[in-house]
Amino acid sequence: MPEQQITLPVTGMTCASCVMRVEKALRKVPGVIEASVNLASEQAAVRFDMAQVRPQQIQAAVEAAGYGIVTDRLEIPVTGMTCASCVMRVEKALRKVPGVIEASVNLSSEGASVTFSPTSVSLAELRSAIEGAGYGVIETTAAAGAPADAEAAARARELADKQRKLIVGVAFGLPLFLLSMARDVGLIQPWWIGAAATMMQQMPGASMGDLMGMAAARDDLLNWIFLALATPVQLYSGRDYYIHAWKALRARTANMDTLIAMGSSVAYLYSLLLLLSGGTGHVYFETAALIITLILVGKYLEARAKSQTGAAIRALIGLQPKTARVLRGGQEVDL
Repeated sequence: MPEQQITLPVTGMTCASCVMRVEKALRKVPGVIEASVNLASEQAAVRFDMAQVRPQQIQAAVEAAGYGIVTDRLEIPVTGMTCASCVMRVEKALRKVPGVIEASVNLSSEGASVTFSPTSVSLAELRSAIEGAGYGVIETTAAAGAPADAEAAARARELADKQRKLIVGVAFGLPLFLLSMARDVGLIQPWWIGAAATMMQQMPGASMGDLMGMAAARDDLLNWIFLALATPVQLYSGRDYYIHAWKALRARTANMDTLIAMGSSVAYLYSLLLLLSGGTGHVYFETAALIITLILVGKYLEARAKSQTGAAIRALIGLQPKTARVLRGGQEVDL
């Protein structure tokens, strides 16, 4: 049975429950023999039968579970191809390389487009596979070490995305929180009532009902301001929670993102419906925004810590010598 093992960097995992969910999704794929996921390194090691399953199906299973796979893509110029049979031979050789997810060869442009896991395969291995099939590779100016940096680049993009969402959450959520607290402790409404009372002194015949009506109108205006501040947090900063919650729902399961999406949505939608219907109840836009923003703080700090840890591990691995010199039969041999 032609077996192969592939190591895939997985993004989006935050807890042991995520690990179990990814492992369960992988083991459900026909042809997968064993799947092991490490939360600390954010990697999934999968052993599978090449006759039954392709790496693309493994990637699709992880993504269907609500997580992401870090991949890199290379365009490799290939020489020596003359017909469709050559194309098939190069594609077959590339797909046999452990870590290659997909390989597509174009005869007219004489190039191979390879999607692969940067932690499992190097450019040298891809070149060796092509040359082993009887074809040549044109050396490009791209650095051979570039694929190894793909995972670090993906982690950096993930961290930057979380940082942007956190900035939006704080920029809109903090004023919303302060205004809401000022309203609740009576710092805003008395000023409105005082202003309305001054207006009443200049309007003979106005009643207390008119005064309270003015205050109520200003309360309604404040609620619209709350809506304007809460909406960017809900739709932009909290977008990932809704996406992951929906994917979990499609998989007939639930996770922490489901809880966050439900909690913030209930507070936001209740307040929105109350505002649109002209009701007089209390709105909770600040609650919806704070749920998302505070959790984003934790997510950002966690992602930054993982990024720093990953960089330290990669630096440590980089210290590993590329060759070893041994003494055999009185002669030094480089391995």
